[in-house]
Amino acid sequence: MRTKEYLAHQRDDIYYYTHVKKAIRELYPLRDDKTRTEIYFNRHLFADARKRVVENFVPREEEVDPAIALPVRLEMLHAMKGDDSFIYAYNIIAEGRNEFCDFATMKICEPKEEDPYALQEMKEVYENAREEWQEAVEAIIHCLFEHFNIQLTEECLAKKNELWELFKEFYMSYCKPYIIKNQIEELRMILARKELEIAMWEAKADDLKKQLDGKTRETGNGGMTVMEITLTFYYLFNELGLNFSNSDKTQWARFIHKLTGKSYQHIRGVLSIDFDRKSTLKNLRNVAALFKKLFPLIEQKIVNDMEPVS
Repeated sequence: MRTKEYLAHQRDDIYYYTHVKKAIRELYPLRDDKTRTEIYFNRHLFADARKRVVENFVPREEEVDPAIALPVRLEMLHAMKGDDSFIYAYNIIAEGRNEFCDFATMKICEPKEEDPYALQEMKEVYENAREEWQEAVEAIIHCLFEHFNIQLTEECLAKKNELWELFKEFYMSYCKPYIIKNQIEELRMILARKELEIAMWEAKADDLKKQLDGKTRETGNGGMTVMEITLTFYYLFNELGLNFSNSDKTQWARFIHKLTGKSYQHIRGVLSIDFDRKSTLKNLRNVAALFKKLFPLIEQKIVNDMEPVS
């Protein structure tokens, strides 16, 4: 329920109706501006908080009495609960946010989430509608002046301004809400699509990062490739009497995977060693160099395996 409708329907149940209505009426043109809304609250509606910190407290003009400031804010909170166009004002009351004292002690309830896209759209619609309001009001007033003998006294000008404010409220309350609602829904759909696209791109980025990390782990910074590591274990196991004839390659892959953290599938694939491939010969040279100092006999076996079969 919109705030104005709440005030109209619940008037008899609002104890401080005059104060609540005045504050909400004055907040109407500020509701899309967070800073100006906060300034208004600090100026008019937080006398109780100000009184806590000001030694010689003196009420300001049009400031709500500190004795009733809290219940007035509570009744405003109920009035604004179903109207997100007052979300800044609602959250200020909910959090007890003011410039005078620690608002944590004045917190009433959890604030609403401030959707920046919906709020920006509301602000743009509000700004764009001003010219339409001005044209409509000027046309009506011009019609009145043309058909009736109205003198432009100070009282008349004051009435004109009052009429202008009434038309603004009527236009925003009854002519624009459905447009704003539809546009907000459309923005939310666009936002949802954008969030989905972002999630998809983030997933792709994660996959690429994992692939890159995996490649980095496999090649390392000057370390051995998976093929070179597998060949190293091949010759070490052979020295221990273990070969492909008396053992299972699957167990080899699991052992090397657990010990090195390299990809099990990759290790299992390269265990089908083709000694005639050029890439295998290159890897054998690197592995032979590794064994040269500590295990020269193993190095010699590798060199022999590198020789072409005559």
